[in-house]
Amino acid sequence: MKRTATFLVILASLLAALLAIGAVASQTKIVQLIGDETAEIQCDGKSLDIRKISGTQVVAWCVPATGSTPTQEPIDTPMPTDMLVPLIGDETAEIQCDGESLAIRRISGIQAVAWCVPAVMPTPTQVPTATPVSTPISTPAPPLGLPAPYGVDYPSESDFPYLTTLNVKLVKMSTGSPQAALALLDTVNGYGMRAILRISGAGDWGWNGSQFNLSSLANYEQVIGGHPALFAVYGLHEPWERFSAAQLRTFYSQWKAVAPSLPVWHDIGSLPSDFTDGICDVCAISSYPHRWEGDNPVNDYDRRVRRKIQRAQARIQADPDATLCVALQAYGASAGSGKPWRMPTADEMREHASIVFGELGVTCGTWYAYYHQYDYVLGDPQLDEQRQVVAETYDLYFVE
Repeated sequence: MKRTATFLVILASLLAALLAIGAVASQTKIVQLIGDETAEIQCDGKSLDIRKISGTQVVAWCVPATGSTPTQEPIDTPMPTDMLVPLIGDETAEIQCDGESLAIRRISGIQAVAWCVPAVMPTPTQVPTATPVSTPISTPAPPLGLPAPYGVDYPSESDFPYLTTLNVKLVKMSTGSPQAALALLDTVNGYGMRAILRISGAGDWGWNGSQFNLSSLANYEQVIGGHPALFAVYGLHEPWERFSAAQLRTFYSQWKAVAPSLPVWHDIGSLPSDFTDGICDVCAISSYPHRWEGDNPVNDYDRRVRRKIQRAQARIQADPDATLCVALQAYGASAGSGKPWRMPTADEMREHASIVFGELGVTCGTWYAYYHQYDYVLGDPQLDEQRQVVAETYDLYFVE
């Protein structure tokens, strides 16, 4: 994060040159970074260190000259799938682009992908950091070559075959020992999905008022670190109720000291004004607009969806390496139960998804929950119409 300003200047110069000299586009090479990563790209014998600075992805070009500063950054580019290089763990890979080598190294975070592109000029589009909070962020494609960060919370393993028919690519699952976590990840990987792993019994990780006890993570780091199906490991549940921003930074720094390759996921609820970097790799907020007012069903899309997510999108820019994920409501209680939440209809789920993924451009989301202790959940047999919305949403917002 310390190198962000320098990189922005370098990237602006590179992009400017690309726009100014379309005749040499055949030499273009692109790096896409997902998570907290640094890469190195070779440009005519000179190395350029590249770091993801915001949003879901960052791209950089090798160009032979400089030009005027562009107003937008082109990021949408066709990708030949046979040239994908996924990096897992602390690795270095190399691909050949028209006889020239492109080297990229994954340092930490989730994953990195590198590829060569054909001699075409990318289509300009908006980048999330350049978009005001009041303006919807355009929805980019999911991370190329990887399962999209879209799915459901807390299914069972026996549901995996069916979930693939719903286009589920991400599951949140509870697990036990490092060996049990490894077996679960292997199963998840076999279905072409990734997982957020919640370690049973972790709770507040031994918080004693000043420090956490994260020593047990060392075994998980050794056993599952770098697994291709690992999206993140669950940190804390709604931590703002119990911890300050400074205490959450302590948690994060202790975690990374023990398990640097395990991304931290917090079910953080919302992002307060004192949110900073060094708190979470994936920050998951809730979006639960479907409520009862007495016996009357209401949808509070403005306050509980639009305004909440827009605030989070603005505040998460304090940590350019963090990913914002949204949990969409798929649970509820019966009318007259005294509980405020209600199960949405299929049409209400469609409208909710259109706001989150379409209008606001969120690129990571799960439906909460497939199974849980509520009167109604997504996994209920009678709610097939709602489950079909899960599949439709993927087709609408996560496929190019």
